[in-house]
Amino acid sequence: MNESETEMITFFQEKSTPYEQCKNMLEVWAEEDVGASMENLVYILEGLKFTEALAVLKS
Repeated sequence: MNESETEMITFFQEKSTPYEQCKNMLEVWAEEDVGASMENLVYILEGLKFTEALAVLKS
């Protein structure tokens, strides 16, 4: 892991709750990735087998 990755992990860990960490990570992704879309998020979560997160998105 390089220094930039370590700084990014530290940045997200500074948020007070897992909810805040996740919310912030999604905001950064949406701002920085031109391919950020609900469809791409579903694809990523399916690949990671995050079934609980998928259920929330699809509800």
